[in-house]
Amino acid sequence: MPPLMSGNMSEENAKKSYIAGLKKFKNREFQKSIAFFSQAITQGMPDDDIYLYRSICRTQINDLTGALSDLDHLIQSYPDRPEFRFRKGYVLYKLERFSDAIHEFSAIPDDENQFLIRWHYSCICFYKNGQYDSAMQASEKALEYFSTIPKIWFNAGVVLSAMHREDQALLAFQVAHKLEPQLSEAVRTIIE
Repeated sequence: MPPLMSGNMSEENAKKSYIAGLKKFKNREFQKSIAFFSQAITQGMPDDDIYLYRSICRTQINDLTGALSDLDHLIQSYPDRPEFRFRKGYVLYKLERFSDAIHEFSAIPDDENQFLIRWHYSCICFYKNGQYDSAMQASEKALEYFSTIPKIWFNAGVVLSAMHREDQALLAFQVAHKLEPQLSEAVRTIIE
């Protein structure tokens, strides 16, 4: 009987740590959230959502390697969940591992509409890799969904310039400037 009580006590402590972590998460106290989430995992919390929350906290405090570890755990358990692929792609993008980020963004089905901003990040990753045709395709996809966001147009102009399509680049820059007049002074480099 004592081992059962010990297991129940540990499970109860894990739940308390998880709840405390969620409260800190809600208050944007990410470092404290991570400590509680880690404690809950150590205490045997069986809920995989805890890895998602901890990865978000780690991304917020720029512990990108830790976030990547949590996301790898989630993808190993749920390889077809687009949210985990998107978040991992974003972390890889932040780590400037552009080819790896492209791989993760590409694993998200084209008809998945929840993470459309991936096209913007894909454009940047392809551009940084010197893959301008692919960057342009991603930029066009981003413009389908975000045609009122100036930096999407601006980045399209940057990519078109890199492709030596100056007339089209100029049009894209003009749209960006119209949407955000301050961009007329911007250096023509990719905006992240």
